[in-house]
Amino acid sequence: VVTYHIHIVSSPLTDIIVDTCSSYSWNDEIYYENGDYVQTFLTANGADSIVILHLTISPLTGVDEQVVCDNSYTWRDGVTYIANNNTATYTLQTADGCDSVVTLNLTFGHSNASDTTVVACNSYDWYEYTNLTQSGNYVRTLTNVSGCDSVVTLHLTINHPTEGVDVQVVCDSFTWMDSVTYIESTNEPTYILTNAAGCDSIVTLHLTINHSSIGETTMVACDSYTYNGTTFTESGDYLLTLTNDAGCDSLVTLHLTVNYSVAELVEVTACESYTWNDSVYTQSGDYTRAFTAANGCDSVVTLHLTVNHPTYGDTTVIACESFTWHDSTYTSSDTYQSYLTNAAGCDSIVTLHLTINHPVTEQVEATACESYTWNDSVYTQSGDYLQTFTAANGCDSVVTLHLTLFENEASEFTITTNDPCYTWNDVDYCESGDFTQTLETVHGCDSVVTLHLTIGVGIDDYNGFNFKVYPNPTSNIVNVEFGMDNGELGDVKIQLYDVFGKLLDVTNVVGANNHSPLQTAQIDLSHYANGVYILKAVADGKTVGVRKVVRQ
Repeated sequence: VVTYHIHIVSSPLTDIIVDTCSSYSWNDEIYYENGDYVQTFLTANGADSIVILHLTISPLTGVDEQVVCDNSYTWRDGVTYIANNNTATYTLQTADGCDSVVTLNLTFGHSNASDTTVVACNSYDWYEYTNLTQSGNYVRTLTNVSGCDSVVTLHLTINHPTEGVDVQVVCDSFTWMDSVTYIESTNEPTYILTNAAGCDSIVTLHLTINHSSIGETTMVACDSYTYNGTTFTESGDYLLTLTNDAGCDSLVTLHLTVNYSVAELVEVTACESYTWNDSVYTQSGDYTRAFTAANGCDSVVTLHLTVNHPTYGDTTVIACESFTWHDSTYTSSDTYQSYLTNAAGCDSIVTLHLTINHPVTEQVEATACESYTWNDSVYTQSGDYLQTFTAANGCDSVVTLHLTLFENEASEFTITTNDPCYTWNDVDYCESGDFTQTLETVHGCDSVVTLHLTIGVGIDDYNGFNFKVYPNPTSNIVNVEFGMDNGELGDVKIQLYDVFGKLLDVTNVVGANNHSPLQTAQIDLSHYANGVYILKAVADGKTVGVRKVVRQ
């Protein structure tokens, strides 16, 4: 809105007052600031006319009042403010084109929250909530001085009064918590306390009054009398404090008479059994019978009984010819009994199981060589010999030995041969010497035979036979080389024997068409034990050469 205040006076001096919201154009001059401006004009009559312009430029202003409850506020200038502000401005343009300057007056208010904890009895009133009877959390929203929400939370606990009964059972009288002494049973009195929750606790007394009692008891007893856990052994008057059925004292006077029992011991020894007071006892021991004495007490008789028993025995005897037992002689096998008295004075019955055996005679025929040993005795002559033994039945066993003795024999013979070995009773002997064999005569005695053996060194059938063995001694392989001087030699067997004449191995060597004067072979001794061995060369079934070889 632009307001022009123009005041024209008739004098040559004229004032013009102008209020505008922006610049002002006057006679082709534009003014932008407040001030007084002077211009001179010519009037119609040709006189000067001085005009003073009083110019005021005042833009329009306003205030935008804002109160917010949030943590920030975005104004029309696009700026987000987080604190109070009364300096921010914003320029608008009015409908007539003037500026309108708006100043922000921003005030931040804040919401708040609070908690109230209340413990009440029965019910509680809070703002619009009246007569709250349940514990829980209640929320109410108010407006604080800033105009923002104020959220209040009530944490309410509702407690309630309690009621109880105090049960008392007493003797004679009772003073309760109300300081009243009661002497009769009642269920009426009450008393108000404060319970743990701070509310009333109403207690009702249920009282039972029992009363003490007084009495007398007269008793007659034997030896002792036990009354209410106390044992009395003498007559007299005793004042006892007991507890009656109501749990109160019961004063009782006991008038007690104590009589005494009579005791007796009877010693008895018997055989098998003993009868006492119509009872039969068969075992040793102490037996008690109680009778009633003149004073009304027991008369206890103890029977100390020893029961002895007959003894029975068995005797088993094996005798030769006869047996004497308890002055009686028996000659035949049988069972016999004898009656005695044992050390306890009772019968002792002994049974004899008797076996009568008889001597045994035996003839023994024996033959032997040179001597005969019989039951640790050595006999060197033929004849009849008598010895007495104990037979299996325990009696004498008379044995007669009819002994025949034969002598051992000895012989010798001499053998001379050109063969490399001599066989005697399946034993080959390949060296000269004396050899013994023990044979058996027709009577079963030793026959010692001695062989005087001479082994010849010439081989008559094959003169000119060459037979070499090397190396000798050897550890594994021995080489055999053989042949005839004239070269006439066919197939040859090389036989390997041990010193006892046992054939161990045979190597066949095929003749080489009689063109080669020498033949060769190898004998492996590696799998034999160390010792002396015999190599024989056999041609056409005859031994043509013998050599010893030693493995070491």
